[in-house]
Amino acid sequence: MEAKLPCSSLPPRPRLWFSTGPPRPYPLPVQPPPPKLPTLPLRIKVSYDKEVTVCIAAIARAKAGRCIVVCCDSRLDQGWLGSTVYNQKLRIVGTGWLSMISGRWQPAQELVKAITNRFKSGAVTLSDALATAREAANDYHTSAFFSNQEEALVSGFVGSDPIVMHIGADMSVEALPHSARECPVDRRK
Repeated sequence: MEAKLPCSSLPPRPRLWFSTGPPRPYPLPVQPPPPKLPTLPLRIKVSYDKEVTVCIAAIARAKAGRCIVVCCDSRLDQGWLGSTVYNQKLRIVGTGWLSMISGRWQPAQELVKAITNRFKSGAVTLSDALATAREAANDYHTSAFFSNQEEALVSGFVGSDPIVMHIGADMSVEALPHSARECPVDRRK
C-alpha cells in the first residue's frame, strides 16, 4: 500500500510572467502602423574647389579690461586620403603671443616655427611687434618650404594693449583695425 502525500506537500505551481486573468470584455485598441518615412539617397561626396579653414581673432572689452577672443577649427583634409579633426591650428608662439595658421599643413608648420623663433623675446611696442612679424614672414619667405598658400593670424599684447596681425599668403604683414588702439568706451549705465 502506498501512502498518499497531503496536498500541502506538493511543490507550488510556477508563476507565469503574463496575466492569466479572465478575458477582457473588449478588444485591445489596435495601433496604426508608423508612417513610412521617405528613404533618403545615399550620401554624395561633395568636393570643393578650395579648402577652407576657420581662424577668428577679435579684440573684445570685458569688465577686467580688453582681451583677445580666438576661435579656429581643427579639420585637416588630405585630398582623397581622407581628413581628420584632431589638428592644432592654434599655437603659442611666445610669452603672451599665439598664432593661428591656415594653408598646406607641412609648410604652415614651418611658418609657425619661423614666428615662434622671432617672438620668443616678445615685443615692447606696436612697431616692434610689426617688425618682428615681418622678420618672421621674411624668414619663412626665404625658406625652401614657402609655397604662397599659408597664412597666419598672430595675436598678443603689447603692454596692456591687444594686437592682432595678419600675415598674408604673399607674406605681407598688417595690424588689423582696432589693434593697440583705444576703442571708444560706453559710459552709459
